[in-house]
Amino acid sequence: MTIDGKTRVFGLFGDPVEHSLSPVLQNAGFIARGLNHCYLPFRVSPEKLQDAVRALPALNISGINVTAPHKENIFPLLDEHSAEALFLGAVNTVRNENGTLKGYNTDVFGFSFLLEKNVQRRKEAETVCLLGAGGAAKAVAFSLSHFPLQELTIANRTERKARELAELLIREQRLSRKHVHVVSLEKNALCAAMKRSTMIVHALSSEPFAWDRFSGAQLAPHCTVIDLRYEPQITPFLDWARNQGAAGINGLDMLLGQGLQAFEIFTGEKAPALEMEKALLAAVK
Repeated sequence: MTIDGKTRVFGLFGDPVEHSLSPVLQNAGFIARGLNHCYLPFRVSPEKLQDAVRALPALNISGINVTAPHKENIFPLLDEHSAEALFLGAVNTVRNENGTLKGYNTDVFGFSFLLEKNVQRRKEAETVCLLGAGGAAKAVAFSLSHFPLQELTIANRTERKARELAELLIREQRLSRKHVHVVSLEKNALCAAMKRSTMIVHALSSEPFAWDRFSGAQLAPHCTVIDLRYEPQITPFLDWARNQGAAGINGLDMLLGQGLQAFEIFTGEKAPALEMEKALLAAVK
């Protein structure tokens, strides 16, 4: 990759960003397409987010991805929003269009991509227990609302946030009230919800695996368990689920899917999926 005066710069805003695989993913795509672009990680603290966003047009940075803890806080700092970003109130991709900053949320596509690649039967997503109610969980819920869900149970540390997500899905007519339920992370309620679920999605942010919450829990036969984290590849939650005979899937394909869509937003070109996936897998290994 050659950097010169015509190189278009893209990047990532987050805190921290050192662990991110997005630079590997996007730069592999740029190289595969022969584009004079580069992608850099920028560690932006919460108190500096507004200054960093204001600098994008001034520095002629063409676009950024956004990761924790900025996905919701960046929303009001942008000029325009995609339909998914408006629904979720969260942004993970920003394109600089001649000084106008437009926010997108490609996490929705990312989770749909993960399901299409790994879940063969639609009935596996009929009864879902969603652990979490933050930005990533909202994207998962939005994606799942396209399936013929019979039941979605949302469990979160702060029950109020889970109820807000449930009400959002109902208000926007994504799901009917009879299809959405809210429980706390209290052991008995959580174990009951997990036992009747055909799919469980772990979208809790920075949540250590709480053995006491799951001890004694039984999973439904042929349950699919997804952990949005991908490092380590077999998380403690997936290890616990697989020991019960469940199919365990990590979040690497969601990262790939959201990155493919972000590439196309950034460049206007079809993402080279094979080359980007190879680079991602090599980085993980």
